[in-house]
Amino acid sequence: MGLELVGKLKQAQGLKTDELAQLSGVPVGTLNKILNGQTKNPSLETVFALAHALGCSVDDFDDEDTIKKDNPIEGLPEEIQDLISRWDKLSNENKLKITGMIDLKLSEQED
Repeated sequence: MGLELVGKLKQAQGLKTDELAQLSGVPVGTLNKILNGQTKNPSLETVFALAHALGCSVDDFDDEDTIKKDNPIEGLPEEIQDLISRWDKLSNENKLKITGMIDLKLSEQED
C-alpha cells in the first residue's frame, strides 16, 4: 500500500503529526508507525480517516499510482487545485473550523 503519500500530503499541507491525528481521529502512535513504515497494512477505517483528513481518496494510496504522485495535486481539475492552494494558506485553526463546517453541512445534506 502506498502509505508514503500520507507523509507527502501531510508535509504539503503543513500539518504536524498531532494535527493530522486530531483531524483524522487516528492516534498519534498509530500515525507515527504508518509514517515511519512500521505499519504496512493499517485497518481500512484508518486509511479512510487519513484520506478524509488529507483531502484525498483511498484509491490514492494504491501502490500503482504512487510512482506518478511526485506532485499529488497534479492532474486534478483546476478548481480542486485552486481549493488546495487556498487551503494551504489557512492556519491550522481555520482548517479545523472549516473541516467542522463541512462535516456539519454534509450531515445536514444527508437528512
